[in-house]
Amino acid sequence: MVFSLIVFFIIIVGIHVLILIRKKLYKDLIFSILLFSIGMIYSFGLIYQWELPNPTKRLEILSESGWIMLKNYLINNNL
Repeated sequence: MVFSLIVFFIIIVGIHVLILIRKKLYKDLIFSILLFSIGMIYSFGLIYQWELPNPTKRLEILSESGWIMLKNYLINNNL
C-alpha cells in the first residue's frame, strides 16, 4: 500500500513539475509542491493512522463567518 502511494505521488508530481518547469511557472511550482506535500503527509497519516489535525474544522469556521458577514451585508444594504 505504501509503495503504491509513493509511486502514485512520484508519477503525478513528476508530470506536474515537468509541465510547470517547461512553462517557467516557478511560483506555481512552489505552491503545487507545497500542496502535494500536504497531501502526501495526510495520505501517509491515513495509512499509518497518525493523529493529524482535521483541516475541515478550520474551513467550516471560515465559511461560517463568511456567510455571517455576507448575511449582515445584505441585511444592512436592504438587498
